[in-house]
Amino acid sequence: MKWLRKSLILFLSAIILIGLSGCKSQEQKVKDEIEPLFEILDSQNIESQNVSVIKDSFSYYVGDSEEEGFEITLDTEIPNGLKGSIVKTSKDEKNQEEIFFINNFLYTSLSGQTKTENQLFFDEFHFSNKYFQKLVLDKYSNSIETYDKTMHFHEEELSSYSKKMINQYSLSIDSEVTIIVEKLRGDSEQSFRYILTYSLYDSTKNTEVRRILVFQVKEGV
Repeated sequence: MKWLRKSLILFLSAIILIGLSGCKSQEQKVKDEIEPLFEILDSQNIESQNVSVIKDSFSYYVGDSEEEGFEITLDTEIPNGLKGSIVKTSKDEKNQEEIFFINNFLYTSLSGQTKTENQLFFDEFHFSNKYFQKLVLDKYSNSIETYDKTMHFHEEELSSYSKKMINQYSLSIDSEVTIIVEKLRGDSEQSFRYILTYSLYDSTKNTEVRRILVFQVKEGV
């Protein structure tokens, strides 16, 4: 009887280990698919990937109302970079300017003499591999039908960028920070969009800082 009980315990332990191993491998598969995004963020440049479009948007919400924000779109290839525009919005006005992304920096002109006051999100804050290792993984998904890959994290310890936003907008130190990274199919089989979504939410004021960074990449080209 003792032998049977011991065998049953060993069998159940093996099943649990196999299950955990399977979950881990699925998680790793999703992470491997999103790896090009992690490489760009860690190196803070796009040279390792065939990036054709970059979008970076910032919004500050009070309730459902966007109080201020900007959107950078870089979608036209030029020597050593991309060109596009930045649209700045507030309650009272909306301004649009042409900008140039040359050798991983934003400039106000093609000559590359004057940098803009704005930085792309991955330049403003270093989303290093070390940073992601400190995050808590809440869930992940891998859609066979749409090919979408997603990982949801949250900050257990506030990053320097989160602290900066809390100070700038007088938010609670207990505000929640979530990070979502995604790989989505683009407009062709070889085109993908890699997306990082940052959200800092203060439930006491119903206030949110949201930043979305998008890279469109052509793979296998």
